[in-house]
Amino acid sequence: MTDPETRAEKLSRELDSAFRNRADLYRLFLDELTAELGAERAEAVMIRTIEQRGREVAAAAFADFGPNDAPAIGEAFLAVSPDGGRMYPTDVERDATHIAFKV
Repeated sequence: MTDPETRAEKLSRELDSAFRNRADLYRLFLDELTAELGAERAEAVMIRTIEQRGREVAAAAFADFGPNDAPAIGEAFLAVSPDGGRMYPTDVERDATHIAFKV
């Protein structure tokens, strides 16, 4: 078996490749939907679909948080960032009452 660092680097490359593949699928879906429905309707379908998936993920990931838990929600979001945050580098600003970040 390979050493952990080599394995981690390989998995990081595979994760990056999987995300790029997903982006290519989105592009191809949009091209096909545009050909069938026109650009405006195709974009609307893609937006609705991606937003619905986001709501599904958020419902599961953040179900235990309340409306006043913004800092905890921010930390939970960052904790599940792909490849320990290396895929989407994030600038994080924290203090006792808030968290803010830019991807």
